[in-house]
Amino acid sequence: MVESGDVTAENLSDDRAKETYAKALVKLLPEVDLHGVSWHRPKHILAFISGPNHVTIRDYEDSERKEPCILTHESQRDVKLLEWRPNGGRTLSVACKHHNISAFLLGRICIWTASYPGNVASVRSGVTSGTIARGTGTRWTLVDFLRSHDDEQISALSWSPDGRYPN
Repeated sequence: MVESGDVTAENLSDDRAKETYAKALVKLLPEVDLHGVSWHRPKHILAFISGPNHVTIRDYEDSERKEPCILTHESQRDVKLLEWRPNGGRTLSVACKHHNISAFLLGRICIWTASYPGNVASVRSGVTSGTIARGTGTRWTLVDFLRSHDDEQISALSWSPDGRYPN
């Protein structure tokens, strides 16, 4: 039985949920230098920036308690922001800076999607995909790579409320 003062996912506001999960992360993941974190509310998955070019995904619904998955790709450099796609699926956007041959910092967004046996992620034509295996079934695939308008640096990252992005 849940008492009115108990902390549950259903009675947390977004701000209180973020604060509660942030406190839990500090206790659960002390070895990780957390720069940014994104919580996938419906799926109980956390993604966090775990290094300049790395994003770590930890699935707390994983019954086998597999090790976290670390996403890296040559196009994903100097990671700044993370945001899960709303409304279901396991798709994560990762904003980063990318150094071009002229040494300019350009804003980029990597879109990663989880694939499972029988449900393979679709990669946009022209994108050099990266795939990272995790355990017996989940594979994270870089499915798209977006540039900011006029190669501006990215200071905020958000999905459309319905989860769509231009194809």
